[in-house]
Amino acid sequence: MANRRNRVDQLFLALALVFNDLKGMSWFHLQLAQRPAEDAEAISGYNGQRTGMLIQSIRMIAGIIHELLELLRKFEDTLKDSEVRRVLGTVDVVARKQWRELVALANGKEGKSSELAKALMRVRHVTFHYYNPAALAVGYEDHFLSGRADPASAAAYFSDGETMERTRFYYADAAAHRMLEGMGGLSGGRDPAKAVAETARIVNEAIKPILIEFIRQRRKAARGKGTGT
Repeated sequence: MANRRNRVDQLFLALALVFNDLKGMSWFHLQLAQRPAEDAEAISGYNGQRTGMLIQSIRMIAGIIHELLELLRKFEDTLKDSEVRRVLGTVDVVARKQWRELVALANGKEGKSSELAKALMRVRHVTFHYYNPAALAVGYEDHFLSGRADPASAAAYFSDGETMERTRFYYADAAAHRMLEGMGGLSGGRDPAKAVAETARIVNEAIKPILIEFIRQRRKAARGKGTGT
């Protein structure tokens, strides 16, 4: 009985951290996106760092969502627990549907109808290629060797600074960016960065009501024990 309770506790604690991590990385991405470039066309260390970290934040968001799906897969049996079912039975219909779609996709059942399901399937495609050298190489070739005329494609730029803060391999960021852009169906025709960031919002909207209801029910149960009822 204690072990069952521990598994439920572990699951909801991890879900709360997923929510916070997605919120934090989404905020970080937004702050970077709102910082203006020195000059949209200029090749500079500032622009390179800014663009590289924007791409990096999107990859981090995709990685967190991947870990969420792995968490749900590993806790598949716990999700059938009576307490979890009771929480799900109390939240509204929309939240319950979104949660079930998360769980279904985590376990390889890919529904394609809803906004959430489509977004999650796109992100899974990103994380599959997270550190895939072959996919990165394709992105590199597309950026630097395909005859692009823009200045950023003229050379494989990097900064050999005296500190870590002043050093960055911009060509790797460019390869990752082209890799994301080249994935079929990633963004549904939109900017891939905006598509993944939007997915983080959708996922957190699915998690939040489940967490709030879990806390509400646990607090209610604790008050009942305190009064002897």
